[in-house]
Amino acid sequence: MDFRLSQEARQKIIDRPALKKNIEFCCLTQSEKARGLKANFLVILEDGFSELQVLEFIIYSNIRNFVQNSYWSAVDKLATLLSLADKQNTFFEEQFCLFPDAEMKFTLKFNAETDRTQLTKEAFANMKMSIGSNRTAHIQQTIDELAMNAQFTAPNSGITQNSRDSILIIEKNKTLVGISVVDYYGTLDINKFLKKIEHCLKFGKGESINYSQGGAGLGASIIYTHSDLIMLGCEKGKRTRVTSVLPYNINENNFSYIQKSICIIDSGDIYE
Repeated sequence: MDFRLSQEARQKIIDRPALKKNIEFCCLTQSEKARGLKANFLVILEDGFSELQVLEFIIYSNIRNFVQNSYWSAVDKLATLLSLADKQNTFFEEQFCLFPDAEMKFTLKFNAETDRTQLTKEAFANMKMSIGSNRTAHIQQTIDELAMNAQFTAPNSGITQNSRDSILIIEKNKTLVGISVVDYYGTLDINKFLKKIEHCLKFGKGESINYSQGGAGLGASIIYTHSDLIMLGCEKGKRTRVTSVLPYNINENNFSYIQKSICIIDSGDIYE
């Protein structure tokens, strides 16, 4: 199995009329050409970058959207990002859809008192998936980690007061599951979140246990490791959304073929 695309193939993707005609959207196929370039919504469509290389590119460059072809195709990822080009705030809304071909979409509300085990069971029942299966363990873990962030990390990361429930949003098509959590604290430091993952990937779980305030970032690392694409957005003091798109019903060994993508949706006041 190989998701790699030549530069020529990638160039054909970004030469499509929908991308060329949108003045808010700019997509390039070579990362080195993008440095210093400014655009309202700039996306790099690259190939062959490891999970650590993608992460470091996002952390240490001014590019917020790095896409590779994978289980979720580059064409479909760019279509979703294009829909956000001139209205990025819609990413935080319940009605925002990742997959135009979604077979199902549902939401579940929860708060700090919610039993995450029951929340996950309800999500799996709605998805009509078997909980506890080896082929769905990554989905179960991702739901748990995202929900735990909203229950405990978000309210403890600042002085923001909030009485609104967080929202778990699940979308599913024939090959992918999109898992999103929206909380109404707006305390996620995206750069710190990504650096915790970087540290964990570089030095391993054991060396990461006491890395920085807020723990090891092992939960963040789990989310990223399972994801085909991860999308992050924070409206400071208002709301945060973290979205993970994962393949399902594939052999565990086939996760090694994933080419990672990361997108940071800029509401205009994302943490630096």
